[in-house]
Amino acid sequence: MEIFSYIADFIGIFSFFAAVAAWINTRKIQKNQKLELERLNQKIKVRLINPDTKNYIDLNGEMRREEISRAEILGWIGMLPKIQGLERSRFQLEFSNKDEFFTRMNAVRTGSGDMTFEIDCTEYESDQFAVEKKNMSNH
Repeated sequence: MEIFSYIADFIGIFSFFAAVAAWINTRKIQKNQKLELERLNQKIKVRLINPDTKNYIDLNGEMRREEISRAEILGWIGMLPKIQGLERSRFQLEFSNKDEFFTRMNAVRTGSGDMTFEIDCTEYESDQFAVEKKNMSNH
């Protein structure tokens, strides 16, 4: 009968260490989840920029990293005021259909820290919007 006592002791000790290991693992998972939630809540600035002239338009506000998607970005751009005569038409932005748009968007989504999502546009495309343009050389 003494062997059963040793087996019971071994099972008890093993169970204790297994419980401690599970608790440590749970703490690590909780910490990683907290860090990921903080990363997803980071604010991202969205900017339309003309690479040739360095003129740019910053969209009002900042988007949470978790919200970054093509539809959300195009929706925000669609809220920019349009110039007289174009108010009822949809904006045109050729870059939003290019692979580079998705490459940049995915870099922002998987990145960390303060970032600006830059969307290339031509002078004609930026002139659709009745907003002030800034220049990179002035800032």
